[in-house]
Amino acid sequence: TAIAGGSTELANGLDTAVENIPIYTAAETKKLSEVVTAPVALKDAGNLSFGANSTPLYVVLSLWIGALAIFVGLRTLPQRLLESTRSSLSLATRSFVIPAVVGIAQGVAVATVIAVANGYDLGEWASVAAIAALIGIAFTATNQALNAVLGGFGRMVSLAVGILILVTGVISTVPALLDTLLGFTPANDAVTALQAVINSGNVSGFASAVTALVLWSLGGVLVTALAISRKRHVSITTLSKETQPV
Repeated sequence: TAIAGGSTELANGLDTAVENIPIYTAAETKKLSEVVTAPVALKDAGNLSFGANSTPLYVVLSLWIGALAIFVGLRTLPQRLLESTRSSLSLATRSFVIPAVVGIAQGVAVATVIAVANGYDLGEWASVAAIAALIGIAFTATNQALNAVLGGFGRMVSLAVGILILVTGVISTVPALLDTLLGFTPANDAVTALQAVINSGNVSGFASAVTALVLWSLGGVLVTALAISRKRHVSITTLSKETQPV
């Protein structure tokens, strides 16, 4: 009797479940299948693939990480600050030359890879290479300033910016606060400039983006000069301790 009652209850439950199964029209079924099978998309840039739409993101991300790596192998500041008779700005400029050359080389190298992958002609490659080189300079100057002012913590900040570039570029549902934070870095201007060159988009913002990248470059050198100036001002107490005979 208990088995029979349980079977009846199970049958009734199955009938209820079948009645609650949603029934879709052919159009609804097609739409649902498109949504479920749609790939992750780059915000304002199309599908996540190595194509023209997503190229600016890859270039900016790779150049930012490259600029971060530069100061893992190179000194941020000159080794002998107190002994030099040059001005702080002169020392900052001289210390920036080699990193800037490396940043330019990284930009040209990335542009070459992009040109080969997308079949650009010589003129298109030159345009992308010029902007990528400028981005490399701006990113290098910014990273040098971060390291000069914050030391090792500056590398952590730079790494966080790299993650921010990736997250805000790939995920379209990130909080607006992250987009706002990214606006305080040169990454937004770099993407705008590259999009204008690669995708012929936002041409009106190209000039302002390039100007901003130049200002980021100059600002980075000036901040580094200020950091050098601060380190060169040694207190009398510190000097007396260093010159005191043992």
